[in-house]
Amino acid sequence: MKVIIAEKPDQGATLASIFRTKKRQGYIEILPNDLFPNGAYMTWAIGHLCQLAPPERYRSEWKRWTLKALPIIPERFEYEVEKAKAKQFKVVKELLRKPEVKEIIHAGDAGREGELIVRNIIRLSGVNKPMKRLWLSSLTPKAIEEGFRRLLDERTTRPLYE
Repeated sequence: MKVIIAEKPDQGATLASIFRTKKRQGYIEILPNDLFPNGAYMTWAIGHLCQLAPPERYRSEWKRWTLKALPIIPERFEYEVEKAKAKQFKVVKELLRKPEVKEIIHAGDAGREGELIVRNIIRLSGVNKPMKRLWLSSLTPKAIEEGFRRLLDERTTRPLYE
């Protein structure tokens, strides 16, 4: 079983539209088919599910902004789940952690932002499973099917995230 993570709900619905599916709360179950013999779960971010942690999370003295404290540049930037989108993050995290899920397909937008959005969700979920990358420039049914047939190794697009 695989989890496919799109960047937005409408993108997830479009990607799943070429398969027989069942709509669920926060995801779409793709029924077994030629491309996914065991089926798959299509889920999504809602744009950015994660946001940069506020300055005070790095150092308490950064809670109050002063010119003296600027620039505020932590050693490593941290992310947290946006409170208003915590429900969808929980759905994605639960799907990623299912024991039957053996692989993740990153289906965020082709580009740096799409790469960051989905990889941050995976990282904050605490999951380390094999990942492939769906890289599309079109959402036609033919392009979607071809994209799923020729998934990239995640190392190909990791530099965009880094």
